This record gives sequence, C-alpha cells and structure tokens, in this order.
Amino acid sequence: MIVLEFLLEIFGESFIDMSQAFVPGRIISEKARKVIKTISAVIALLFLICLLTGLALISEETEKYKDIGFVLVVVFAVYFVVMIIANIIRLIKKHSSKK
Repeated sequence: MIVLEFLLEIFGESFIDMSQAFVPGRIISEKARKVIKTISAVIALLFLICLLTGLALISEETEKYKDIGFVLVVVFAVYFVVMIIANIIRLIKKHSSKK
C-alpha cells in the first residue's frame, strides 16, 4: 500500500507540473491541485489495474486472451514511460529555474 501511495504521489505531481507547463504564468489554486491529484490517482489506479489484468491474462493456461493481456501490459508500459519522461522534464525545469 505504501508503494502504491508513493507512485500515486509521483504521478500526481507530474500531472500538476505538466498542467502548469501547458498554461505558463498561471498559478494553480490549492483546490485545483487537489482535483488534479485525485484525477491522476484514479488514472494511475486504472493503469495499475490494466497491468495486473494483463499479467493475469498472459499467464492464463488456455492462451485464449494472451493478445489482450499483452496489449494491457503495453498500455501500462507506455503510460509508465510517459510519466518517467514527464518527471525528468519536471526535474530539469525545477533545476534550471533555481539557477
């Protein structure tokens, strides 16, 4: 549970920083931050469910739904890579703004 909370916090901060990047010069209110964090938590949870469902379908004995399982795992992987890239961009922007 702690790992899930940690991941959701990282993804939530990424969404907030990305939304600020799309609208530069606009400060996001505390209420909007909470809404964005809630939405990003739901999205992250949905993608985590995709991963778990995909792994379950891949490991199924009949192999009837193996292709769908691969698709779900790839969807999670793409989301995960996008979030990693967003966090790297966020850290670079924070570091460059401190100079």
